[in-house]
Amino acid sequence: MQIKILNITTQHEVCGIAKYQEQYMEALNDHEGIKSDLFPYSPNITKLMSRAQFSAVLAEFEQQLQDYDILHLQHEFAFYRGNQLGQYFDVAKKLGKKIVVTIHTSPEIVHLPAVSPRGVRSGLLFLKNISAERHFDQSFISPMHQADRILVHNLRTHHVLLDLKLSADKVKLIELPVPMLGQISPSARLHKALSVKSGDVLIGIVGFVAKVKGVDHAVRALSFLPDNYKLAIIGGIHPQSADMGYLDYVCDIVVQHGLQDRVYITGFVPENDELNRLIRECDICVYPYEQHYYAGVSSAALADAFANHKPVIAYPTAAFQELNTHNEAMILCKSFNYYELARELKGINIEAARKASTLFAVGHSYPKVAPKVISAYENLLSGVRQQTDAKD
Repeated sequence: MQIKILNITTQHEVCGIAKYQEQYMEALNDHEGIKSDLFPYSPNITKLMSRAQFSAVLAEFEQQLQDYDILHLQHEFAFYRGNQLGQYFDVAKKLGKKIVVTIHTSPEIVHLPAVSPRGVRSGLLFLKNISAERHFDQSFISPMHQADRILVHNLRTHHVLLDLKLSADKVKLIELPVPMLGQISPSARLHKALSVKSGDVLIGIVGFVAKVKGVDHAVRALSFLPDNYKLAIIGGIHPQSADMGYLDYVCDIVVQHGLQDRVYITGFVPENDELNRLIRECDICVYPYEQHYYAGVSSAALADAFANHKPVIAYPTAAFQELNTHNEAMILCKSFNYYELARELKGINIEAARKASTLFAVGHSYPKVAPKVISAYENLLSGVRQQTDAKD
């Protein structure tokens, strides 16, 4: 039985989900009987289109989808404008195709429930929230009821979707996979920039520089550590970030604590190979992520550390605590506090932590997780194929 999947996702652009989907498709297409292809229009492109332009894309989509069994759509709340998501689903349902959606961010991040009005200002807020709820329902909840399977990467997102009255039979938890890397030699860029010598400990924080990722906490933690600890911020501000001043704030902290010789910022790293070469220079990777945002958001940047078999120290977000139940793949701080981060950095057994990271990476690679997605596809199509066989 061959299964043909058409994917709507970001692609060939600065986006973690684009990299994620590329690796997933490679793992899926390695399986006999699976054909997973891209619809050529990224949601980041179509969301900028006029109605007429998007109608032309929908016509092309309808024509292409006829040759596939399943539509698999990667969902992030910034990807789809207005009712574009629902229009894709309407076409798929008209053609009798199954719909699979992977949700990367818990809806609670954007959902603002209406509050009881008290006073003029609260009344205005109530009306604003009522409008936001209506938009949220039209652009997300109503379309999701049409989906045949919804894949999520953490329990928090799973619970929130059930609270929003989506069917428990539709929602399936599948762990975030870890990339498999070939032979990659470490870079020398970080060691050169920070004058790293024998006995030094090089800490890395990976990904776009953003407040929710706690880059300032990593810098403040460094101020509690001996001079042989050095920090590499491997990344830069996202080109579409709404907080361009955050990096200036981080740099101000570096100066205030006199850490100019112990902190190095690479800036944006566009190539995966170069990113991995930089990570391989590090002794430890840290993820002091913000508690509320990352309760229901999984981190591709975390997967990069595991892929390179690096020891990981992180703040105890709900998603990270859930992940850590597998085999304690990382060290979790006792609280969301940079002094606690410094304490864990100073006390870590690097070799033991490296072994835990390697074990997790091997057991949760894309080839290991891909069969679970294939199983979800097969289960959706089994009833359809049985009905077709009966008619034949």
